[in-house]
Amino acid sequence: MAKSRNALFREGVESLSFGDRLANARRIKAMILIDGGRKVLTCEDGDSFVRRLAVYHADTGKIALRSLVLAKAVGTPEAMIVLHDPDRVLVATDHSGEPMLQEVSLSEGLAINDPIVIHERFRLGVLWDWRLRRLKCQEMAVFDPRSLVLHGMPTGEWSRSQLVCLDLRSHDYLGGPIVVNGKFFDRRTANSGEHETNTFGVAMPRTGCFVTGSSEGWLRVWAVPDLSLMAVWRVVSSADPERTSETVIRCLAGNDSLRLLGVGTSSGAVHIYSLAQDNRLIRTMHYDATEASHGSQHYSVAVTALALSGEFVMAGYESGLLRAWRISDGAPAGEVPPSRDDYGPIVQILPVPETGRVFYRTGWSGARMFDLPIS
Repeated sequence: MAKSRNALFREGVESLSFGDRLANARRIKAMILIDGGRKVLTCEDGDSFVRRLAVYHADTGKIALRSLVLAKAVGTPEAMIVLHDPDRVLVATDHSGEPMLQEVSLSEGLAINDPIVIHERFRLGVLWDWRLRRLKCQEMAVFDPRSLVLHGMPTGEWSRSQLVCLDLRSHDYLGGPIVVNGKFFDRRTANSGEHETNTFGVAMPRTGCFVTGSSEGWLRVWAVPDLSLMAVWRVVSSADPERTSETVIRCLAGNDSLRLLGVGTSSGAVHIYSLAQDNRLIRTMHYDATEASHGSQHYSVAVTALALSGEFVMAGYESGLLRAWRISDGAPAGEVPPSRDDYGPIVQILPVPETGRVFYRTGWSGARMFDLPIS
């Protein structure tokens, strides 16, 4: 297997001005669990010219491996996944402004093989296949040794989110590209001329599907690898089912083993759907508007991050508030108020399986820890 630095990392540069603990990390842009949940891999953006990949022990928060400082021309990775070798990760980044995917060996600090470039495609029959703008990845997931699903936005103006399934070995298209926002002409959307804007995605490999949600409230379930549309429905307000226009999806999360889908909205409501029960709504947790202000501090109710772990659902809010509930009965399971030193919305929640430990972060600082009350 070919190994090269591909100008991805800077030679002879150590951790520079970064901290050596997860809580002291600067501006984490992405984080994932590796090594069976025992370590946390982060991408940190110290300033415009200093970015790194770093690995921390999940139990102590101390740095576990030498930092890999990215080259100046390499953009900050905002999506990462672990491949079938636990030492290998795939990062979505860019080089001199051109989006690409790059496989990396963490222990060796090397780029593996050539970068993967995904183009937006326009097909006309069987004769023409034009490669247009490059696709910048927002979410990606490995479903099996062969299938890689990417959800992203082409570079340039007037772009529309696309979903693609690639063969990891040959880089051939197994499904897509599918435009997952824009104007739809499927009768199941109930409104073929409606324009949809932002979209969010979550992978459910055990279930064999990828779910996208639009800011206008539409949810769609796509089969992997061919990306055929399995189901589509619209999230409605449980208080007033007729006022669908007020249901704005802000984030998604999945519990693949239980086939549950979580939807966070701008109104503060968190909806839980069961994909095993024909996408039935089984629970809604509401943000009590009377609790949106504590003293002189006003809390925004919009849900900006969501995670499902075992019997719990955790929601992060635009204010920096973190809340947890039990899915079975909707009972509260804990809360962390916004930190005065760490302002900004919560942008990611990362549960560590079977431990009750949860890492969460805002867009400005390191990851904080929260323990769920597992009995």
